[in-house]
Amino acid sequence: MVKETKATDAKKGTKVYHKTQPVRLYQKGIFTSFRRTKDHQQENQALVMIKNCSDLASAKWYMGKRVAYVYKVKNTSNNTRYRVKWGTVMSTHGHNGMVRVKFGKNISGCARGANVRVMLYPNKTI
Repeated sequence: MVKETKATDAKKGTKVYHKTQPVRLYQKGIFTSFRRTKDHQQENQALVMIKNCSDLASAKWYMGKRVAYVYKVKNTSNNTRYRVKWGTVMSTHGHNGMVRVKFGKNISGCARGANVRVMLYPNKTI
């Protein structure tokens, strides 16, 4: 009898809470800077620090993964104020887990310190 009442409550439109969190298909990262020398910077290569990625071996796993920079703009387009610039992890940078990312269109310099999403696909291990 108890199971039937719960089933009828679910049919009436009450909220059913799940115990698990939704799956996040990306790892968080921070756009720190462009690749640069002492007196020149290359805007077509962005340096991204991926969270929980602290050595060269784990940074190599992200090679070829896609990166999304999501930002908010003033004007509405396609019923949304959010835009996305996509890039690809092209190489590692140093031995502390930084990666170099090449975006389709270069991201702005004022985005330094902003969050980026490092997608966990395409997965080449399966």
